[in-house]
Amino acid sequence: MLSTMLRFLGGAAGRHPIYAHYGVTHRCNLRCRMCAIWRSAAPSKELSTAEVGELAQFLKDWGVISVSLGGGEPLLRPDITDVVRAFTSRGLRTRLLTNGVTGTGELMEEVVNCGLREVSISLDSLVPERQEWVYSRSDALAEITQRLAIWRRLLKGGILLLNCVVSRLNLDELPRIAWFARKSGYFVSYVPVHIAGPGRESGEVAADAPEFEIPPDRHGELVATYRKLIGLKRRGFPIVNSTEFLIKSCEYLRTGRAEWRCEAGTLYVSVGPAGLVSPCHRVAEAGGVHFAELAARRDEFRRHARRWARECWGCMRPCWAEVSFLAKPRGMIEFAANLARRPSGT
Repeated sequence: MLSTMLRFLGGAAGRHPIYAHYGVTHRCNLRCRMCAIWRSAAPSKELSTAEVGELAQFLKDWGVISVSLGGGEPLLRPDITDVVRAFTSRGLRTRLLTNGVTGTGELMEEVVNCGLREVSISLDSLVPERQEWVYSRSDALAEITQRLAIWRRLLKGGILLLNCVVSRLNLDELPRIAWFARKSGYFVSYVPVHIAGPGRESGEVAADAPEFEIPPDRHGELVATYRKLIGLKRRGFPIVNSTEFLIKSCEYLRTGRAEWRCEAGTLYVSVGPAGLVSPCHRVAEAGGVHFAELAARRDEFRRHARRWARECWGCMRPCWAEVSFLAKPRGMIEFAANLARRPSGT
C-alpha cells in the first residue's frame, strides 16, 4: 500500500499521466439509456492483440501507474485475457469495467488468472424494474447479482467495486446501496449522471436522456442524500469516493457546474479502441494522437490538453476528478484508507 501511495505521489509531482482509461472496444450487448458509446462501435478500428501489448508498454514507459479497461463492454473482445495480461504483466494496476451481465464463469476465471485483481460492475438500482429499465434488459439485476458472487469468489483479496450512476431514478436508494455493498463485501462508487444536450455533455459519450436529470423540486432531497453518504463514509462504509468528490458531485447534479481544476492530458489520459490518446473521452477523435506517434508529438499534445481543459464546461467523471483530488493531502489520506479497507461481508 505504501509503495502504491508513493508512486502516485511521485507521478503527480512529476506532472505526467499516472492514470489511463483504455476503451478496448465500443461494442456492447446493452443499450443503456444514458449511454451513447455503443453507437460508435467499429471492430475494424480496434487495436490488435499485439498492438495492445505495445500500448501497454508505452503507457508503462510514460509513467502511468493505473489503467482501467472499459468500453463498451470489454468482455466482448475474444482476446480479452491477452488484453488484461498485457497490462498486468507489466506491473500496471489494472481494473476491468464491466456491465455485470456479460461473461461466463469460465471466462471470468481466465481473466482473473491473468493477474486481474480489480473489477468494477455497474449497478444503478436494487429494484429489479429500475435496473431492467436502465439496461433495457429483462432480469438484469438477477444477472448482475449472480456475476457479483462469482467475481467475489474469484478475486478473493482483490477489489470488487459497484459503479452506481446517480440520477432521479435511484436518488431515494443511494444509502441502501451503500448498506448492500458493506453487507455483501463490495466497495461502491457514486457517479453523477452525465446527460447530453446544449451546453452539457457530448453526444458521443452520453445520451440525450433528460429523464435522468434531478429536477429542482428534489434538490433538497439531493443535498440530504449526499450528506447521508458522507456520514456513512465517515462511519467506515466502503464508499471509495473522496469526500471532496461527493461534495462537488452534489453541486454538479444541482447546478450543472463542475468546480474543480481539470488536469486531463496532464495527470490522466483516455485511449480509444483504435489507440488514439486524448485528454478525455469527449475529445477522442478531435484531440487524439495515436500512441505510436505520441512520443514525437508530446509537446503538441500537452498544449492541446491545456487549451481544451480551459475551454471545457466541466464534468464530474471520477476517473479524472479523483486523480486530481488524490494529489491533495486529504485525498491521499482517504485513498490510503480505501486501500486498507476490505469489506468482508457477512
